[in-house]
Amino acid sequence: MLTKDDAWARETFSSLVPFLGHRYLDRDAIDVGEAVNGPNLARLRDLKTKWDPDNVFHHNVNIVRR
Repeated sequence: MLTKDDAWARETFSSLVPFLGHRYLDRDAIDVGEAVNGPNLARLRDLKTKWDPDNVFHHNVNIVRR
């Protein structure tokens, strides 16, 4: 459920998208991990599964295990 602040932030972001260029990622529209890591994502997921099974390092653009 979105809070009032979440709704405001999403509306503001949506209104600014035409002016942002391609540097900013819409986390709801794309797989951010794939957009950031590209062809390295599969290897990074394997490493994440092996070395961080408890997802301790989950800040910024998290590699989601599959």
